[in-house]
Amino acid sequence: MKTLIIGGGYLGQRLAQRYSLKSNIDIITRSHEKQLLFKNLGYKHFTRDITNSTFNFSMKGYELVILNAAVTVDIKKKFAKEWLYVQGTKHVLNQLKQSKFMGKLIIIGSTSAIPNESVITKSSDQGHLYPPVNEKMLMAFTGDYDNSNYRQFLLWKEQRTQCSFPIILLLSAGIYGPERIPGQKVIMGLRKTSRNPQSWINFIHIDDLTRAIFFLDEKCQSSELFFLSDGHPLKIQEYYDILTDKIKMPRVEFTGNNNSGFGKRVDNQKLLKQGFLLKHPFYRVPSRAVL
Repeated sequence: MKTLIIGGGYLGQRLAQRYSLKSNIDIITRSHEKQLLFKNLGYKHFTRDITNSTFNFSMKGYELVILNAAVTVDIKKKFAKEWLYVQGTKHVLNQLKQSKFMGKLIIIGSTSAIPNESVITKSSDQGHLYPPVNEKMLMAFTGDYDNSNYRQFLLWKEQRTQCSFPIILLLSAGIYGPERIPGQKVIMGLRKTSRNPQSWINFIHIDDLTRAIFFLDEKCQSSELFFLSDGHPLKIQEYYDILTDKIKMPRVEFTGNNNSGFGKRVDNQKLLKQGFLLKHPFYRVPSRAVL
């Protein structure tokens, strides 16, 4: 089996390690700095920028292509997200079509593509606790939502019926793990925030995310949409309080409006009903902060 991983960041490196057990791995990243890293690990590495209109890379012969669209953003570039999520994905799809690709494409996106519950339900009653947003609700949503991740979802929604190969879109919650602690800004000294303390946040451990991708590669043979989170969202204030208590620092002061930016709770049941099991649900972590 031959696998191409696009994006050599935190998730891309984990995927390369996992897939190397059963596949020949090639990597595309935009970073020349990662070239030596992947070379030392024994992977074939190509430095390419998929957001560039001149992106050209033959994908013939690969059985699986994984596009880590959510984790390869160059934050130094203005509008980088827009170009990566939409233009970059378009360029990859064009190359797959030109290469007469016969395998499977898995796109890893972000749950920020999912509008807030009040937007999905078209209600102005922010105080109401709506059911968690699931895949069916997002597929049926027809309103405007100004978010580059959402535009990537619309692109997938359009292309899934126009491509001869299956395209699986996995929208992932915020990634944490041994090398990445959610709330890093708090640890680094954040003491005030304008974020709404009642806004929901969703988490997923890096190992569960890589396992989910591996699982869908083996089990899913058609173009489908999946959400992935640990199924136990927290309010931002609750999480920050847990974190500051754990590290014995003053609690964060919230200066934002409690009536805006409620976030959303993500329903993960579709993937779990397929037989996938979480090994690292965030709410089971001791004090929810020992990572």
